[in-house]
Amino acid sequence: MPSIDMPVEELFRYKPQLTQPEDLEEFWSQTLKELRAEPLASQIEPIEFPNSSRTAFFKVRFRGFGNTMITGYLARPKEIQGKIPCILLYHGYSGSKPSMLDLCRYTNMGWAVLAIDVRGQNGESNSTSFGEGGAVKGWMTIGIDSPQNYYYRGAYADCVRAFDLACSLDFVDENRIAATGGSQGGGLSIAAAALEPRIAAYAPDVAFLCHFQRAIQIAPGYPYKEIEEYLRKWPEREEQVFQTLSYFDCMNLAPWLKAPGLWSVSGNDSTCPPSTTMAAYNHAQGDKQLKFYRYNYHEIPAQHEVAKLSWLAEVLG
Repeated sequence: MPSIDMPVEELFRYKPQLTQPEDLEEFWSQTLKELRAEPLASQIEPIEFPNSSRTAFFKVRFRGFGNTMITGYLARPKEIQGKIPCILLYHGYSGSKPSMLDLCRYTNMGWAVLAIDVRGQNGESNSTSFGEGGAVKGWMTIGIDSPQNYYYRGAYADCVRAFDLACSLDFVDENRIAATGGSQGGGLSIAAAALEPRIAAYAPDVAFLCHFQRAIQIAPGYPYKEIEEYLRKWPEREEQVFQTLSYFDCMNLAPWLKAPGLWSVSGNDSTCPPSTTMAAYNHAQGDKQLKFYRYNYHEIPAQHEVAKLSWLAEVLG
C-alpha cells in the first residue's frame, strides 16, 4: 500500500457509512447481562518483586465471559492516600500482558494498573470461544459463523469485566478508571469504553478492529489477512462473515463513546491502515483528541507515551 492510504486531508474527513446491525444494542446488552449474571470469582495474590519497596504487584484471576478464567497483573503504589485512579491495559494481537516493570510507568504516576491476558492468546488466560466448523490460524475467524459464537464477543466482554474487577478494589476510585492499549489493545480500549460508559477516559493507539471491510481490502498482511484466507476457502460465506463482524467493528461502536478520548494514528501503518482507525475516530462522540504521526509505521512513538501520561493525569485528576 502507499505510505499513506489516502491524502491526509481526506483522512481527517473520512467518515464512511456505519454498517451496524439493527439489533446491535440488544446484542451487547444481552452479552453484558450474561457476563454479569455469573460471580466475578476474583483471586488476587501478591507477587514478590525487586521493586516491591515502592510498588505492590499482584497476580489476578477472574471469571470472564462464558466461564473463561482471565489472568492478569495488578500493580499499585505501596503508599496510598485515599482512592486512586486505575488504568485498564490491553495488549496487542497474539501477545500477552506486559512485564511488571512496564507497569511502573503507571504506578509512578500514583495510579493502579490492571493488565490482562486476552483470552486464548499468548498469555495465561484460557478461552471458551468456539464456532461451527474450523478457523484460519489465529483468532480472527474463530466462531465467525455467528455473532453469538465469535471470538471477540468474549474478548470484548472480558475487557468490560476487567472494569468490574477494578471497581471491586477498595483502593480504586471507580469514577477514575481509564482504558488504553495499542493495536488490538487500542481496539479493545475503544470497545470497553463504548460498552461500559462508566469508563472515565480511553486512549487507543494505532487501533485494530476498526472498519473491517476496508481493512480487509487494503491491509496487506496479518491479522486482517486471516479473514481474507477464510473467504478464499469459503467465498459463499462472505455475507455472513461481514454480518458477524459488524457487531464487533469499533467503527460501529464508536458512536456510543462519550468519555474523553486520546487517539494516536500512524500515517505509514499498513497493519492497521490509518483510514480504518480514522473511520472509527470520526464517528466517536465526546471530547476526543487525535495525535497523527504522519511518518510512523505500526508503532507508538516514545513522545506519544509521554503525551498520553500527561493527558491521563489531566483527565483523571
